[in-house]
Amino acid sequence: MLRKAVSPKQLPVEPSPTIHLSPHFQSMSYAPPLTILALAFFACGVFALLRPNLKPLAFPLLVIACGLGAFVHPSLFTQWGTFELRKIIGPLVQVILLGMGMTLTWADCQGVLKRPASVLAGAACQYTVMPVCAFILVGIFNFPAEIALGLILIGCCPGGVSSNVLVYLAKGNVAFSVAMTLVSTLLSPFLTPLLIKLLAGELVTIPFLTQFWQIQKLVIIPLILGFLIRRYLPGVADALTKVVPTIAMLSICAIIGITIALSRADLVQIGMGLLIASLIHNLCFTPLLCVMFWQRNVFMWVMPRGILWRVIGLV
Repeated sequence: MLRKAVSPKQLPVEPSPTIHLSPHFQSMSYAPPLTILALAFFACGVFALLRPNLKPLAFPLLVIACGLGAFVHPSLFTQWGTFELRKIIGPLVQVILLGMGMTLTWADCQGVLKRPASVLAGAACQYTVMPVCAFILVGIFNFPAEIALGLILIGCCPGGVSSNVLVYLAKGNVAFSVAMTLVSTLLSPFLTPLLIKLLAGELVTIPFLTQFWQIQKLVIIPLILGFLIRRYLPGVADALTKVVPTIAMLSICAIIGITIALSRADLVQIGMGLLIASLIHNLCFTPLLCVMFWQRNVFMWVMPRGILWRVIGLV
């Protein structure tokens, strides 16, 4: 159990602790080889992106390249001049969901509406399996209280847009993936604070109206706009969807790079323990196999969602 439950407004404002890195990290002796490795992955990713038969490999290659690049050279992913790159995360999410909306048809939506049990089962697993697994991992690895709270927090968060993109690239049921993400997101203002209180003993207040507007702005409005473009301007949608996968992949790579750069100090301090815990957490989706029999590619909604939000949660 973590610290005594308190309201965020009651938390004392303390200066950020000084992070003491090992001599290896201080010397930056790892920077040249990791830079070369990042460039190699980036070159392979671009090559795969330009080859239709290799395009599915482009996404993981570019993600690794951005992750390594952000870790070694965080300044490239945090600020350009006076502009802070974290400000583009929201617009990038909107662009991704706009593109996903343009891939949906009314027939796709009808297919999902005919199987509401699958969507509800997926959402139920989202808010049971993932939070409980995070709680267990916190106890096993004995993380500091603030890191433990972050891991539990991201275990209680809804699905993310990266899963929708990967389902699209895998030629899965995008409508079903989007529906699961949408339902879990709409439930988050109610279930996320409750689960954090139960599992972490911390009172995290989420302003409902503010959160609801954020959901509308980041998720629902772009999706509806994309769907309307597909329905009433099919020619425009057909032209744009040719570049949607590439734009979505590059947007997610940018988001991952920015979040890793922003949380680099924490990643260095915690080390391999957090990485191993995150990997285990992403494998804790066995109960979702029953849902996968109802609708294929459901597993792709959980796995990539965890990879991205574990980094964002630490920031």
